[in-house]
Amino acid sequence: MGFKEIILATVRGGDAPGITAALTEIIANAPGVRIIDIEQTVVHSKLLLSLLLGFRGKSADQGPVLKDLLFAAEKFGVDLSFSPFSPEDLHETEEGHPYVVTCLGAEVDAYPLSRIAHALAGKKVNIEKIGKLTRRSLSAVEMTVRSSKQIDHRQLSADLLGLSTELKVDIAIQPLNLTRR
Repeated sequence: MGFKEIILATVRGGDAPGITAALTEIIANAPGVRIIDIEQTVVHSKLLLSLLLGFRGKSADQGPVLKDLLFAAEKFGVDLSFSPFSPEDLHETEEGHPYVVTCLGAEVDAYPLSRIAHALAGKKVNIEKIGKLTRRSLSAVEMTVRSSKQIDHRQLSADLLGLSTELKVDIAIQPLNLTRR
């Protein structure tokens, strides 16, 4: 990729239209800067936006774009922080095998999530992302997970059947691919 430095920019605060547009426009207009990765979520009107930025030039070239990003964040009333990011932690392709775990029940809160997360960890399956699928309740939760080894998702579903019955939460596992939806 040829980046001399990589910085993780994290935005937190109240969500509003135009925040992502303004920040990405600043990056787009900055020479030698590229967005390597981006993730955004809004939880009850609170924004969390992460931008992994790669800089091709000297450290001094970072100053103007970082300053402009800070001024834009201030304008929107959100917090913006920067953290150095090690190139060793940057993966061109994710290793392992991705799956989606969908949990449906009257309430899929801390206790069922904890038990499901422990069961997945016991099988060496790592949770990468969690999000709810419903607007107002926590009755449907989806987890994106990854295993270093290919697993038989049908067998893992069968293994979790007892937990599903105990928690009164339906648990489905399927490979993560473009055809799953």
